[in-house]
Amino acid sequence: MDTINKKRIALFFSILLAVMAGAYIINVISTPKAPPFKPVDETAPATYVTVRDSEGNVILETGIPVHEKDEYISDTNIHYIIISVSGNQAVARVKKNQVSLNQEQDSPSGFLAHSSAAIPAQGFLGGRGRHMVIYHTHSDECYL
Repeated sequence: MDTINKKRIALFFSILLAVMAGAYIINVISTPKAPPFKPVDETAPATYVTVRDSEGNVILETGIPVHEKDEYISDTNIHYIIISVSGNQAVARVKKNQVSLNQEQDSPSGFLAHSSAAIPAQGFLGGRGRHMVIYHTHSDECYL
């Protein structure tokens, strides 16, 4: 009885091995060959986009495709919106100047003048403190 079971197990694994080898050979034969790599053409046009403000100052150079109505926040916290794109040149205008908003808040008539009415970031709820988590990327600019 032991001999019959050993023969069946050997037959099963032999068939399994034959099926696997056949599948591998068919896969190798039927897979299309990859096209050869093209050499880099150094005379080809640049693949980056230069974004300028309406005065012609460079705001950003990026390899990301840029479209109209895209938004960009600079490292000086100025919020731009792309108004036109032509080839690898784009023009943006200021949507919001966050620096001026911060100056307004820091002025005596701003938010800090009413600090007694400020709501604390963490409050106590039922005797337990609630935690507040802030996530930031340590990057000085972001692209929206």
